[in-house]
Amino acid sequence: MDLDKVVDILRNIAKKIRVSRVQEKVEIAIEGRKLYVDSDKEELVIPHLLRTFLLNATKKYLKVVPREKHQDLLNSLYYYITGYYGAFLKSKLEKYRKTPPGWIGNTSLAETFSSGRKKEYLPHYPPYFDHVKYTEDSIIVEPYSMTMEEFQKLIDLCKRNGLTFTVSGESCHLPGHTFRIKIEPLKEQK
Repeated sequence: MDLDKVVDILRNIAKKIRVSRVQEKVEIAIEGRKLYVDSDKEELVIPHLLRTFLLNATKKYLKVVPREKHQDLLNSLYYYITGYYGAFLKSKLEKYRKTPPGWIGNTSLAETFSSGRKKEYLPHYPPYFDHVKYTEDSIIVEPYSMTMEEFQKLIDLCKRNGLTFTVSGESCHLPGHTFRIKIEPLKEQK
């Protein structure tokens, strides 16, 4: 059986899962079977479904696949579950926009973000501006790494333009491999 057939089977199973709200409970129905979860535990529904399915499938996989392939499984689980699934969820929680915030026109970043050209064609585009996202009042970049010199350039850029930034480990693009930099105007300039 090839991977495409396995994916089709899993898609068909997933299509049969129904999740709805019934009074104060979350109802999960799979092929006629129903389970009710109290509202104070509803955030655990999807993690428990994933955990149960993944653990059972993984235990069976480990029994039939050679040990030297186990690290490949770990890497794949990380990228598909944490990376893609995590990015999907995070993008639903945050309100991203297609256009930069309005304040950007008052900064030296205006040309970079208004040209519409791909970043590799812009010599002034900072290399750490990777996986760029916009919110109403900020620019979010999620690079894989930055050098001390690149952080210094970002500090200088922010000082010249009346901006500030915060760094967080909670990234949307491949969490655990990228980090988040949120760039926004200084509070008194908003």
